[in-house]
Amino acid sequence: MSVVHGKDVILSVYKVDGYYPIACNTTCSLVVSVEELESTFLGNAGSKSFIPNKVSANLTGSGAIFLDRTLTIDDMYTLATTRSIIQWQFSLTDNVTTFTKSGYGFITSLSITGDVGSAASCDYTIRVTSNIDTGSGGGGGGGTTTVNYAQYISVGGESTISIIAITGKTVVDVELNGFGLLITGTNPPSGFQYVYVNAGTGELVFYSPLNAGDYVIVLYY
Repeated sequence: MSVVHGKDVILSVYKVDGYYPIACNTTCSLVVSVEELESTFLGNAGSKSFIPNKVSANLTGSGAIFLDRTLTIDDMYTLATTRSIIQWQFSLTDNVTTFTKSGYGFITSLSITGDVGSAASCDYTIRVTSNIDTGSGGGGGGGTTTVNYAQYISVGGESTISIIAITGKTVVDVELNGFGLLITGTNPPSGFQYVYVNAGTGELVFYSPLNAGDYVIVLYY
């Protein structure tokens, strides 16, 4: 049995041609949370009961800043300020077995700090915005589906938008201003929380017209 050392826990972000470690990574973590719904019957005087609901996850990291790496602090700053969707990979190994998870997300906080007498440091948080891929574990290699994303920024007034990239594809997630919408087979949708997707034409239909500046993110494969 081999222990996993901290230096072998790596958080990487995809850039151009592969995954590269974030240049300020000296610590990193993947935190998964599960919402709870209470299912205790009224009048039950015993213990409370719960059922699991939706899953959410965050990635956090921090460390000294290096400017000569492939994925620099400038890259992280640009990804944060442009609200870009990033493709991440979290891996750890004991040099025999490798555990890997991957998915998509966006940076929710980025802090760059410089103190006299110490190295400049960076702290960041990435919100996971799609299902976490199973990756590979137990030394085995798992096949993965490459999920792509498309972005749309509203000019205002559109209830139907067209995104050519999703034509003929399978749409797995639609988000409006960071909030996930439920994909429905009803056109037009019956409520604000729904979106109708016609992958054959690349059209998305919303319950009500979009406001100027609203941004839509679509994950598809």
